[in-house]
Amino acid sequence: MKIQAAFSLIAALLLHVPLVAQNGKPTQFSMQQEAAMDLHRTIELDNDSKPAEITLSIKPGERSFDLSIFTMVSEGKLAIEVYDPNKTKQGSFTVGTQLDAGKKELVRGNLEKSWIEPIGGDWKVKIIPSYATGRIEIHTLTAVY
Repeated sequence: MKIQAAFSLIAALLLHVPLVAQNGKPTQFSMQQEAAMDLHRTIELDNDSKPAEITLSIKPGERSFDLSIFTMVSEGKLAIEVYDPNKTKQGSFTVGTQLDAGKKELVRGNLEKSWIEPIGGDWKVKIIPSYATGRIEIHTLTAVY
């Protein structure tokens, strides 16, 4: 991500810096401009067992799609599943506590995936808790030319 951010900064600077051609006259460097959408979502669970679904809309023609899901569970169990618009599972994981009541335990789980030229449409993040108490953070980053 740091390399990508550095490259974006350099590219942005180059768009605004005139270059000198061989004839000594300034010329403008041309490069496609890129736009990005960065979105963070936080979901709190409190002894929850009700499944839920988050929709992430990806526009056709987007250059990239980065998805990061971070979970922390202090009680119960939590499963996360990610599906593309064709309903093909693109990733999943489950986290859960194992210690008896009375003992404190914090279990963390992460999923980080990137797609180049992702399928346009509605991607789904399925949240499947079982008496879960904790937090889910979903971070998406999409880029277009």
